[in-house]
Order: sequence, then C-alpha cells, then structure tokens
Amino acid sequence: MPGVAQAPLDDAALAAVLNWMLHRFDPAHLPADFVPYTAAEVGPLRAKPLIDVDGTRRRVLAGGAGS
Repeated sequence: MPGVAQAPLDDAALAAVLNWMLHRFDPAHLPADFVPYTAAEVGPLRAKPLIDVDGTRRRVLAGGAGS
C-alpha cells in the first residue's frame, strides 16, 4: 500500500491496522489458512517502500511479480 512505510505507527500497530483492514473490508477473499501479519514481517517490508506504484500495478495485473 503506497505511503504505509512512512506511517507514524510502530511495526506492531501497522500490522494490526493491515490485519483489521483485510478482515473489515474483504473478509470473503481471505484464504482459510490466512495468518495475520506480524510486526516482524512488517518491519523489513517498510525498509523497501513501494516507489513505482504504477509499474508495480501493471506487473501485478499482467500476472507478474510485484515490488
């Protein structure tokens, strides 16, 4: 999600917000084996913020890897 890396939240709070958003806005598409995000996962990902939003979206829509 663009801009999330700069959110003024610690990693645990950001993981909680991401998990809440998934459960609140799209629970029907969560896999049965969904494991909530953790602070340990969020922290390293924040170090690599999504810069090329348009390019990443094009690659995802085309079926390629995002980043």
